[in-house]
Amino acid sequence: MADDGGVLGNLPNSRPGKRSEKRGSGDGVYVDRAMRGERIHGPVPPSPADDPVGAVVRAGTSVAVTGVKVSAALMREVFHRLPRP
Repeated sequence: MADDGGVLGNLPNSRPGKRSEKRGSGDGVYVDRAMRGERIHGPVPPSPADDPVGAVVRAGTSVAVTGVKVSAALMREVFHRLPRP
């Protein structure tokens, strides 16, 4: 397939290495760093691996959710097999 130029025909194959003379002086916007303020971060919460009680609760919750999903699938199958009146 031959390249006929078209709309993108005059574009270079790669980005040029330096900016043009028009953009060499920057955009002229001055940002005062004092206006930004200081960022204050709160305390870092402990990781979930350090909480043994939370780990037990999460494990129990996942077992309960799995049991509910299995029982729902079994009941769906039982109701599906019942004869319709």
